[in-house]
Amino acid sequence: MQEIKGTITKLYPNRLIAEIKISPAYYTKVFLNENDFDVVRYKTKTGQIIKFTGRPIYRLGQKTSKISEFEGISIVEIENEY
Repeated sequence: MQEIKGTITKLYPNRLIAEIKISPAYYTKVFLNENDFDVVRYKTKTGQIIKFTGRPIYRLGQKTSKISEFEGISIVEIENEY
C-alpha cells in the first residue's frame, strides 16, 4: 500500500478515473470506486490537495520510474492548498 497526493486536473466519469497532478509535468490516473469518485467529483474545490491510499499499477513490458496509473482504495484526507 502506498499514498499519493495531488490536485485534480481531469475527471473521466464513465470510467471512474480522476487524473491528478502530483508535481509539474507529472500526472497520474487514479482508478476509484463509485463512492470515492463521487466525493472527488462533488465535494472538492478547485486547488484542493487530495491524498489517496492504494497501489500503483505497472503494465507488463513497460519500463517507468514514475507511477502513471494508480488503483485508489480510499481517500485518506482532503487538504486545502491555501
